[in-house]
Amino acid sequence: MEGILHRIATSNNVEFTAILALTCFVVFMLAVFAWEILRAIDRATTLIIKIIYAPLSWMAYKTAQLLILAFVTAIVAAMINPTVLTYKF
Repeated sequence: MEGILHRIATSNNVEFTAILALTCFVVFMLAVFAWEILRAIDRATTLIIKIIYAPLSWMAYKTAQLLILAFVTAIVAAMINPTVLTYKF
């Protein structure tokens, strides 16, 4: 690395310096681009998890509500007419 920096500092070759500077710039931009892609993937996976989790959570909540409602309805039906307990399905 020191050899490259020394060569840049002492070089009279403008083309070499320009190509090296351009290469450094391209490598830096690729690193930034890769970083942004990784951030986008992270955001997308978070969004996908939210998109999948939210309906599942809502469905689980509604299923629990329906089960509780069915249980309460069965208890009330058994209180009103105890013969429902002897029904065979």
